[in-house]
Amino acid sequence: AKAKLQYLLVVTYKNSCEKELEEKLKNIKKTLKSKSTVTGETLEVTYEVEVSDGSIVNELLQIKGIKNASLITYQNEIGL
Repeated sequence: AKAKLQYLLVVTYKNSCEKELEEKLKNIKKTLKSKSTVTGETLEVTYEVEVSDGSIVNELLQIKGIKNASLITYQNEIGL
């Protein structure tokens, strides 16, 4: 099994697909870092996540209403 690494997952999406987004992420170890409104119905969330690869990004981008999803390599202070 590959080691799980910590990343920041940033997702920009329309609020109409929020339930689908949460459903897709429910089995991933995550901590919500921020959530903000970009424009009227477009939101952006940042989670700290632990995943072994980037496949979650492709899965999220399949969901209608998700405009952008990216994983950013991230070192948690505790790990230094």
